Amino acid sequence: MATAHTIRSFEQYADILGWLGRDEEAQRARARADEIRVAYAAAFVDERGWIEGDTQTVYAQAIGWDIVRGPLRELVGARLAQKIEEIGHITTGIHGVQHILPALVAVGREDLAGRMLLRGEMPGWKHMAAMGATTVWEKWDAFRTDGTHSTAEMNSLNHCAHGAVGEFLFERVAGIGARDTVREGAVLSAPVYLDGLEWAGAEHETVAGPVRSSWRRMPAGVVHELDLGPAVGARFVPPSGWVHAEQPGRTEIDLGPGRHVMTLVRQEQIR
Repeated sequence: MATAHTIRSFEQYADILGWLGRDEEAQRARARADEIRVAYAAAFVDERGWIEGDTQTVYAQAIGWDIVRGPLRELVGARLAQKIEEIGHITTGIHGVQHILPALVAVGREDLAGRMLLRGEMPGWKHMAAMGATTVWEKWDAFRTDGTHSTAEMNSLNHCAHGAVGEFLFERVAGIGARDTVREGAVLSAPVYLDGLEWAGAEHETVAGPVRSSWRRMPAGVVHELDLGPAVGARFVPPSGWVHAEQPGRTEIDLGPGRHVMTLVRQEQIR
């Protein structure tokens, strides 16, 4: 865990140096991160792609922070999916929830990410909603069916651990990625159209102005609408396996302020 955070810290440091134009220092920081990345793999990852500790969190974090790359990343992703499927639910906490659904999508397991997001039993976010939650609790089972707390401790009802799923909902499900908006004046819209969802949408008041993004399944495919404020741009990246119905050869589209309506279809629908 500490080694993973060290790699992440050097990568963030390199990013900041790059933004400030201190390129040589950025290269040194990036090189140091790569050195530690190699040491991490040598110390903690075996030839099967199994990481020491063998928890969902270590695999999700290794993918989420780009600690493992290439063929090793594929093995780590396969083990993460296997760990979830063996038990049937998520077991991550404060260090892993932010990574687990994006990590599954990153390794091509959107199906499993969707099942975990929409799981109605405990532990699951929909279980909280079924129990009356309007925020995300610190514990999956904060309340019993009779309305009493399940334990006397750890009863925050608006918590960052399981609440980290909100990042995935905004960035990937709705398609509003505002991480670089301060520097670039634009958002990244890279949605994932999860099976089990017929529609999704969100809005966010970025530093550059308001952004609304929504999509809905239609007979012809998915209709995705982006509404960008007067000073906001966007780069739209279709989900893996999806293409623009009218411009199937374009993998990315840069959009200016205004309302944009796009129809996307699965790759196999294009003849």
